[in-house]
Amino acid sequence: MQVKFWNYAKRNNSTATPSDSLAVSVDCVLKAPTNVMKPTLELTGLTWLESRTYIRYNYAYIADFLRYYVIKNWHFVNAKLVADLEVDVLASYKTNIRSSTQYVLRSASSWDDYITDTKYPVKAQAPTISAGYFAPNPLLPPQNADGVVVVGIVNKTGSITGCITYYALGIYAFSELCSKLFNLSTQWGDGGADIADGIKKAITDPFQYFVSAVWLPYVPVDFTNRGLAVQTNAVFCGYDTIVLTNYAYQFVDSIQIAFTNLITFNVPSHPQASRGNYMNTAPYSRYFLSFYPFTALCELDSSAFMGQGNLYAVYTVDLRTGKAICSICKTVYGTSYADWQPAQIIRAFEAQVGVSIPIAAIHTALPQSIADGKMMAIGAGATAVSNSGGFKQTLKKIWATSSQAVGALFNADEQTMQGVYDLIGAEPFNGGDVSKIVEGTFASKQTVELSGSQGTMSFNYRMPIAFWAEFVNAVDDNVALNGRPLCQSVALSTLAGFVCCDNPHIIAAGAYPSEIAEIENLLASGIFLE
Repeated sequence: MQVKFWNYAKRNNSTATPSDSLAVSVDCVLKAPTNVMKPTLELTGLTWLESRTYIRYNYAYIADFLRYYVIKNWHFVNAKLVADLEVDVLASYKTNIRSSTQYVLRSASSWDDYITDTKYPVKAQAPTISAGYFAPNPLLPPQNADGVVVVGIVNKTGSITGCITYYALGIYAFSELCSKLFNLSTQWGDGGADIADGIKKAITDPFQYFVSAVWLPYVPVDFTNRGLAVQTNAVFCGYDTIVLTNYAYQFVDSIQIAFTNLITFNVPSHPQASRGNYMNTAPYSRYFLSFYPFTALCELDSSAFMGQGNLYAVYTVDLRTGKAICSICKTVYGTSYADWQPAQIIRAFEAQVGVSIPIAAIHTALPQSIADGKMMAIGAGATAVSNSGGFKQTLKKIWATSSQAVGALFNADEQTMQGVYDLIGAEPFNGGDVSKIVEGTFASKQTVELSGSQGTMSFNYRMPIAFWAEFVNAVDDNVALNGRPLCQSVALSTLAGFVCCDNPHIIAAGAYPSEIAEIENLLASGIFLE
């Protein structure tokens, strides 16, 4: 029978086959005992010298057996050249192998970027740093500005939230407003001419109309540019109208008083990312965010945005309270501050961006009964008695001159006041003395309280916003020899080079069970499709 011989170099686990054009055909006979899997051939029709040249061949094909063989050894028997062969199952059943569909674990020609390749360990070394975003904290006032104070004031203008109107004032306007509020209130009208200024301030402290005062890192033009507020010189406080030389800015909507901004972060890519996107996740890549006051330092889950070129921070500040929420997300809907909406949120933070400004409020504890009021008036008016003819005369003059005002202050009804009037009589009295007595009465019960909580304005100056990555490298890989993870069922005909399969299976007509088993074992350990 005719046998083809080659001097051919190939991997043991390769499906490669030599070219017929390079083959040398020789007549051979089978030596007994022999078999198809490991035949022994004797070359015939050759002289001794001709036979010696054949020992350089290492590969053969027996057409009668439809199989390729590796020549394991040459030897001479009775001056005849004899070859020991062993079947090459990968080459012999190459067509069956390539036409099969297998679950491929690793492949040199196709792989999944998102599967972590655990074959290669991580190097023990200090990580390298790559900045994706670094800038001054955006929650700072613009340069040469001191921020803005948003105040909520109870007044007569009314709004969606009832009788509270919100204003934004620059630092100078806020200082001017506070200064003017310490002046005499005008709500008393002409009827309050006989009552001292101090009593009016104590009874109707203008700061009691303030429900909130929050410093925020903005300037008024930020609000007017977005149509949130309109410029005005008049601030309504209770019954009063305070006219400022510096402008105030009244919010047009007491419900939607919020300020939204957007920041785009570039996501640095791992220097070895060409091996697969998994290199952009832990433990190879770790991503950190510092955005005070939302977070001083936070590690973001890199697997949530693997392969993303950008991340977004959408943060909204409630201008009434200073509370804020910041969403770190993969996508943003909308085209401007009017409709920005975070989507595919990775992390969300809440924080207090505004700084509450303490408001000094004078609160007067009024007497619970007319008897308490009489004792307070007597005790506090001791200095006025010498000029008014004794306690009884003093009381007479109080009720006669300003009984209506005093009754209102002491929460006494008209019947009670009339009873007192009948008891002590009435006698004209100097209104100035009345003012001194009543002023002394209320001064003896004054208490000062602070509403609001003190915050800080300084940390943001020291805490820039930063987004960065820390990378560690894996040892070098070898795609040609080891492939990369694929983990898919694919037709092997679509692949090339190294493949490694999970639980492989082969169907080949004419193949012996031992040959099928050998093929499947080789596919499980890895072969080269060539």
